[in-house]
Amino acid sequence: MEDHVQHRSTRGFSLVGATIAVTVISLLAGLVAPAVIGEERDPKLVRILDLTSRVEQAVRRHHADTGSWATEYGTADHLRPRYHELSRQSETPGWSGPYLEGSISQADSPFAGEIYVAESLDWGTGGYRLKGPDGPHSRGVGQQIIFDGVPCQMAEAVDAELDKDIPGDWTRYGRVLWSQSSGGRLCIFLMQP
Repeated sequence: MEDHVQHRSTRGFSLVGATIAVTVISLLAGLVAPAVIGEERDPKLVRILDLTSRVEQAVRRHHADTGSWATEYGTADHLRPRYHELSRQSETPGWSGPYLEGSISQADSPFAGEIYVAESLDWGTGGYRLKGPDGPHSRGVGQQIIFDGVPCQMAEAVDAELDKDIPGDWTRYGRVLWSQSSGGRLCIFLMQP
C-alpha cells in the first residue's frame, strides 16, 4: 500500500505545482500579449484620426451634393456661417447638410489649437506630394484639415498611421505634412478633384 501511495504522488501535478504553472503562464502572456496585439493607441492620436475621418466623409458628401469645396474653421475669430459650411445651414445650391453634427471648435483638438478645413491645398502647405519626393505635386483646389499646436512626436504618430510606405522626409511628403509654424502645424490631405 505504501508503494501505491508513493507511486501516485509522482504522477500528475500537485495543486501547488498547478497553481505555480498557471501563474507563470499568465505572467508570460501578460508580457507577450501587448507586443503581439499592439499597444493601446494614444487617446490624442485617436481624437485627431477620428476627427479627420469624420471631416473627410463630410467634405466628400458636401462636394458630391454641391460640387463646391467647403470651409469649416474651429477658431474663436470665425463665427460667421461662411466659415461653417459643413455644420450650419448654407445657401449653396444643392446643400443638404449639415454634414457634421456640430461646428468644429478648438475643444475638438486634443491640444486646444485652432482647426481649419481649408478649400485650398496651398493654404499653409504649398501643396502635397502624396507619393513622395518624386511624385506629382497636388496643389490648388481641394480639401485639407489643419491642426495648430500639434507637437512633432504626435504629428509623426499621425503620419505613421496615414502615410505608411511613403518615401522621403515624413514632414514634407505624403498625405500628412508638419511644420513648426503655429506651435506645430499638422496638415492632412482630404481630397482633390
